[in-house]
This record gives sequence, C-alpha cells and structure tokens, in this order.
Amino acid sequence: MKRFCLTPALLILIASAFAGDLRHDWAQKYNAISKIFSDRNVQGIQQMLADKFVLIDEKGVRHSRADAIKHEYEPLGMANYAHFEANVPSVRKRGSDVDVSYDVKYYVVYDDPKYGHYKVHGEELGVDTWHKFGNTWLVVQTRVTKAKESKVSGR
Repeated sequence: MKRFCLTPALLILIASAFAGDLRHDWAQKYNAISKIFSDRNVQGIQQMLADKFVLIDEKGVRHSRADAIKHEYEPLGMANYAHFEANVPSVRKRGSDVDVSYDVKYYVVYDDPKYGHYKVHGEELGVDTWHKFGNTWLVVQTRVTKAKESKVSGR
C-alpha cells in the first residue's frame, strides 16, 4: 500500500523537475533574446517572429507582424543605446506550443533630430506563445498584460 502512495508523489517530483528544466531552458533563451534587444538587432528580432505573428497590447488591441516591426522594433534600431533584462517566472507547454511568461525591464537612449535627446525607462509583463516549426521555435503571439514607460528629455 505504501508503494502505491509513493508512486504519485514520485511522479509529481519528476514532473516538477522537468518543469524546472523547461523554465530554466527558456530563461536562458530569454537572456539571449535580451542581448538581441540590447544590441538593437532588429533583423534578429524579426527572425524570431512567425509569419502570422500577432502582438496584443495591454489595451487588447491586436497588431500584425508588420505593424509590430514598424512601430515597436524598428525604432529600437535607431536608438543610441539599449539595455534589456528579462525574467521568466513561468513556462507552460501545450503540445507543440510553449507559453512563456516574461517580465522585461528596459532602458533606451535616443538622439532624435526631431525630438532631441531622450531616455526611455520601462517594464513590460506578458506572455509569449512560441510554436515549433520543424526544429525552429518562433513566436506566434505576444500578449502584453502590463506595460509602463517613462520618457525623460535632455541629457
């Protein structure tokens, strides 16, 4: 009888160990992604997005891949400096999809001919849904749940 009670506990322990590895693996991937953002590598960002990628902002508005690239990622490429740090609180696997909860803090500096020198500090929380296409993981959806940003003009 004791053996029967131990088996479910053992299964839970094994499952939680694999879940921990999964979160750890995705946390490492998000550290690498933070570097792509910090390097202002717009092409690298684009390569992570599936063709039918959708960004859902904190207000629930859906943006296409093209709109997200134009309004969110291309301006990053024009920055003088950027620093991004990502935290991955949880990961959930669903078949060939993985939902990665993220908390990203960022700092970006611009010298814009129209707006002058300014700095942007922000934090974004959300969930990225990744899908495996063959051997390649691509983001199919980003759902921003909370975003805050402050902009400071001047040096």
